[in-house]
Amino acid sequence: MIDNKEEKSVQEKPKIVHFRYFFYPFLAFLFGIIVARRLYMGDIEIAIVTSLVLIATIVIFSLRKSFIPLAVMLCFFFVGNGFYYLGSLSFNVKDYRQDVVVVGRITDDIDKNNYGYTVLLDDVVVNGENQHKINLYIQNCYQRPKPGAIITFEGRISKVKPFTLKSFNSSDYRSGARYSATVKNSDLTMLDEGFCKLDEKVRVSVKNLLQKHMSKDSAAVAYAILFGDKNDVDPAITNTYKNSGIIHILTVSGLHVGFLVALVYKLLNKFRVNRYVVPVLVAAFILFYAYLCGFTPSVLRAGIMAIILMLAKTFYRSYDPLNSLGIAGFIICFIKPLSALDIGFLMSFFCVFSLITIMPVISNFLKRFIPKKLADLIAVSLAAQLGILPFLAYFGSQVHLLAFVANLIIIPILSVLYPYLFVVSMLGTFMPFLGYLLVPADYVFQFIYMVARFFEWSHLTVPVSADFLGVFILLFACIFAASGYFMKPAFKKFALVAAVSLVMTFALGFYQIPTLSKSNVAFISSGSNQAIVLTNSKREKLVVGYDYLLSRYQRNYMTGSFNAYLALDGNMSGYYAEKLYLLGCNKFVANKNIGDDKATLIDTNHFVGVGNFSVCYAEEDGKIIGVFIILDQTCIFVANGKNMVYNSENCKSFETYKPNIVFAGNNAVEFENKNYTLVTLNREYGGDYNFVDDGNMLFKLGGGKISVRGLD
Repeated sequence: MIDNKEEKSVQEKPKIVHFRYFFYPFLAFLFGIIVARRLYMGDIEIAIVTSLVLIATIVIFSLRKSFIPLAVMLCFFFVGNGFYYLGSLSFNVKDYRQDVVVVGRITDDIDKNNYGYTVLLDDVVVNGENQHKINLYIQNCYQRPKPGAIITFEGRISKVKPFTLKSFNSSDYRSGARYSATVKNSDLTMLDEGFCKLDEKVRVSVKNLLQKHMSKDSAAVAYAILFGDKNDVDPAITNTYKNSGIIHILTVSGLHVGFLVALVYKLLNKFRVNRYVVPVLVAAFILFYAYLCGFTPSVLRAGIMAIILMLAKTFYRSYDPLNSLGIAGFIICFIKPLSALDIGFLMSFFCVFSLITIMPVISNFLKRFIPKKLADLIAVSLAAQLGILPFLAYFGSQVHLLAFVANLIIIPILSVLYPYLFVVSMLGTFMPFLGYLLVPADYVFQFIYMVARFFEWSHLTVPVSADFLGVFILLFACIFAASGYFMKPAFKKFALVAAVSLVMTFALGFYQIPTLSKSNVAFISSGSNQAIVLTNSKREKLVVGYDYLLSRYQRNYMTGSFNAYLALDGNMSGYYAEKLYLLGCNKFVANKNIGDDKATLIDTNHFVGVGNFSVCYAEEDGKIIGVFIILDQTCIFVANGKNMVYNSENCKSFETYKPNIVFAGNNAVEFENKNYTLVTLNREYGGDYNFVDDGNMLFKLGGGKISVRGLD
């Protein structure tokens, strides 16, 4: 006979997935943070995806009668929602509406721009009050600012917005900057040469050492590899690394931390350090390195996982990489909740997830045909590429079909080069004569660049572009279903992966279907420049003015290509033209008085058809004051000039054309009894809407009414 216990065990269903009480709850927590903002704003896509995920979770756990794990998952999802709002409080800072007096210290975070430098100020005092850090753009500055210098200026500072056109401003969140400002170099006053903090001293010393003993490009790449700061890396080199599939080496990640931890661990064992002291020393080393790298989420994630691994080895405990990944995620997001929206953190997290889950499957398959070490190397490269694929798609990037081959060459070299570079650079800050040992590293970096160029020349790339949360979830579900963590026979796994892949394909097709919408006008600005995108009922798009955020608007709102560009100031430089070509725009229109041979030139003071738009350059007193555009019986006026300045009291054409919306930039003077909607950049210039208060905006047109909603 079979007793009750044996009968129960016989009837008990075999587990499909072993529930991990750190990893799976963290996934629910992470998902809760990611969807919170758009879910409660009424985003239909996110509402549908969230509902489907929650329903699937409830059904799967209920069928397995796993009610406690289900309760845990649902609880952490809603806790994640709450943590999003806790994290967003860090952007609720004091709003200064007038000119202020700022005193601050220049950190070593300095970026060269075309006509000046962007610096990060800390130890900031505004009108005598201690305040958050400031991103300061110094115009007409031709000499690199000195780190540590204490400066003062008088002017306006603006609050940093957490989101711009749906994209999270992760660099500002990470650095702690909550204000931005622009000032001319001549309006700055240096109060004191100041001082550098410990981490800045180390980084500045290392940078000087690298620049002294290596070529300019190699020194910039080496510094980026050591600390993740790519400000000085030539954009051409960055593009080459990206196009060849090795851009990840320029970002400090688990790969780099792993190399250093392995080196430190071996050295401590070689010197027979007490086994209980080893994890303490390794943890101290990791925290110090994370401090030097600014506690970036990817470094913290790798460091925490390494510490957990050390502790497991020390106390003879089994190491579960998925639980370790979940613990690291919880710690990071408890400290800084909005790290869950940081693309760097997400890339690091899901790249490791892919390595843990799918890498062994690929390796075991390849071992049938090639040696084990080579199989492992290829598997690591393929799994890592698969893990970062959604994020490459998010940035509208491309995937090199031979990226895994490039990584097979580069990663083994980097496993030796990186620890060598770290040790020599750190010792060289105390013993400068060791800097000559960096010369061989210079030649190695030149070789790496040659390899990257070789693969870039092959042009074996596939463009990828998508920003669909549902598709991302399905992709990682496929990866998990194919792994050893999903305990089903191979043929069932194959069937499930095929089914999910089919759903993912249909989802991608569904997302690409153009949605029917009313004609609209998008106001896009980065604070100093602005661009206006007009979309008519036939879905034609006309761009007036240029801002670098146009590419983000096109990607995040799936607008498709722009049909034409309307020039206001005649600036059809190669830079603008190249950027607009990349946005799908190949038709340029300008006025005869301001245009050049790159554009179709038209006269002033009469309407000309541009597609289904009617365009009229308005000239008064011999000057182009702006352009009137009619789309679907709505008249738009965009003022001319660097700041799109106009004075409506002197605009006779306003009485003739009676615009419905006026985009005036700064210095707008409006009629006392105006009958149009006025949009400016700053609140002090008046208007119904302004960028400082309202951010980027979409004006929906139709039925004689204008409705406004935020784009951020």
